[in-house]
Amino acid sequence: MEKDSQVAPLGECGLEPGAEIVLALGGGAARGVAHVGVIRTLEEAGFRIRGVAGTSIGAVIGGMYCAGELEPFSEFLGTVDRRTVFRFLDPILPRAGLFAGVRLEEMISGFVGAKRIADLDVPFVAVAVDVAGGDEVRLVDCALVDAIRASFGIPGLFAPKRLIIDGVEQWMVDGGVASPVPIGAARGLMDLPVVAVNVNKGFDRPQVLRKRNSKPKSESRMENFLGDERVPKAARDFLGGIRESRSSKETEEISSSWSISRWLGMFRTRDGSRSPGMIDSLYNSVVLLQHHLARSQFQAMPPAMLIEPNLEGVGLFDFHLGDALIDEGTRATREVLGL
Repeated sequence: MEKDSQVAPLGECGLEPGAEIVLALGGGAARGVAHVGVIRTLEEAGFRIRGVAGTSIGAVIGGMYCAGELEPFSEFLGTVDRRTVFRFLDPILPRAGLFAGVRLEEMISGFVGAKRIADLDVPFVAVAVDVAGGDEVRLVDCALVDAIRASFGIPGLFAPKRLIIDGVEQWMVDGGVASPVPIGAARGLMDLPVVAVNVNKGFDRPQVLRKRNSKPKSESRMENFLGDERVPKAARDFLGGIRESRSSKETEEISSSWSISRWLGMFRTRDGSRSPGMIDSLYNSVVLLQHHLARSQFQAMPPAMLIEPNLEGVGLFDFHLGDALIDEGTRATREVLGL
């Protein structure tokens, strides 16, 4: 926790095991899998979760919890490898985003079905942002899968989600643009102490928790691209995962529709006068934005308890590290609780 935080230590915030709380689960892509460990540990310690506000991956985990599907979803995460992760990404020609997000939406629907937020046993709110006005939107009256999809639409990576709100068409992107840790939404959900979880505390990217799978041999055009040292390692891993998750025919179609030179322009790292590639810029910008916004939020609206797992070095799509991420969420929560 940084020195400027106004969050009271556990012994001073009036929260004791058995207390009723509302969770504010922050965004952070794969890092947000740590929320599972946080929730489990809080419940094991006797805290009663009466509501959840979620941003981005926080909306995914929070929505699963409120729908009673967290444990089945956690079991699924335990089976995920890099090939699985990239199988759920559906590249499109870059206009509104690199990925359509349809496959992820279908996967989430497989767990929550047609459930609506208003029908959940545990109150839930997903935070998204209206592209046109830039306003934070708290989604509480729509299909759960639509709210989750709208909340995790990282600008530039995922195409915005179209929703009809009060009869008006709106295009939604990731709630982290306005509220990376949705403390305000949690307070608006119910008048209970807020336990906030920030998974974007660190962003200097040392090699923590990271695992790498060896690349299968391939003779495709993509192989030459993946061996190009001008492309940063993170981008090569990213595209290598897409290649691994698809057939050789699909990979060649991607190579043909998006020329190698176009891929290089998007992913090339800083080299002399060249600017950073698009993925590097998007990823670093999102993490930095959410980090600084979160610190401001904690100053303006200090939660009763703040939990910040150490997830430095965990990349955007590192969902294959699920078990380690959950363990870190557990460790960080036990540390705050003094267990």
